[in-house]
Amino acid sequence: MYTKFPYGTSAENDQLLLPSGMLSVDIERKAIRLHDGVTQGGFEMVGERAFKSPFIGEVSANDLITGSALATSIGLTAGTTFNTDKGWLHFVDPVDGKTKYVAKKPFRHSLSWNQINAVGAVFGSTVVQIAGQSYKVRLFKTLLTDTWSYVGPGIYDPAETHGSEWNRLMYPITDGRYASYSPVELGVGPEIGRHAWCQESSAGDTGNRVFRAASGVTYMHHYYATANTNAFGWRPVLELVE
Repeated sequence: MYTKFPYGTSAENDQLLLPSGMLSVDIERKAIRLHDGVTQGGFEMVGERAFKSPFIGEVSANDLITGSALATSIGLTAGTTFNTDKGWLHFVDPVDGKTKYVAKKPFRHSLSWNQINAVGAVFGSTVVQIAGQSYKVRLFKTLLTDTWSYVGPGIYDPAETHGSEWNRLMYPITDGRYASYSPVELGVGPEIGRHAWCQESSAGDTGNRVFRAASGVTYMHHYYATANTNAFGWRPVLELVE
C-alpha cells in the first residue's frame, strides 16, 4: 500500500492551490510541499529551500544603492527623503524563490500612493539597473488577492494577509524565527513614515489603498491613495529580474 500525492515540475507545483494539510511533490527539485488552502504553491517542507532561512541578512546602501539614489533613478521627487543610507534586508522568498531586497526603513515620507504609482514603482513596471543587475522597483504585496474585503478600522494580523509576501518576510524577522528586529530598527513604530504603502486596494472604497505598520509589523489599515501626511512612507522592494 502506498499514498500517491499530486506531483509535477516546480512550475506546476507553483500553480497548485490545495486544501490545508495536503502535500504535493516537486519532482524537479525533489521536494515536498505543504499546502494551507490559501498560499498558491504551498511551502517547501523537505528540499533545498526548507533548510534555508529566507532572511539572508543586511546589505549596506554602499553595496547596493541609497534610498535617494534609487528615488532619483526612477524620477520620484514627491515627499521628503530620510533614512537614505539605512540599507536593505536581503531575502530569498520561500514561496516564489525570488531574490528580494527590502528597504530596512522607509526612504521617503509625506508622499501618496498615487505619487509612487505615477513613476511605476507600485507594481514593478519600472526596472532599474544596479551594478549590472536588473531589479523591479515595487511595493510590498500584503494580500493573496488584489482587494481587501474588510471594511472597518485598522486591525492587527488580519486573516486575509496570512501567507502574503509581507507576512512571509517581515513577521519572521521580528518574532525571533530568523531575527528579532524592534519596531524602531525597522521604522514601523510610532514615527514618521511608519505606514508602508502596499499594492492592494480596499473593497470599502476603491480610492483607498492598504498600508502596513503603525506600532509593529502586524498592523493593517487603508486610506485615501492621495494622502501624503508624514505618517505615510515609501518602503521599496527591489526584486531581482532573473
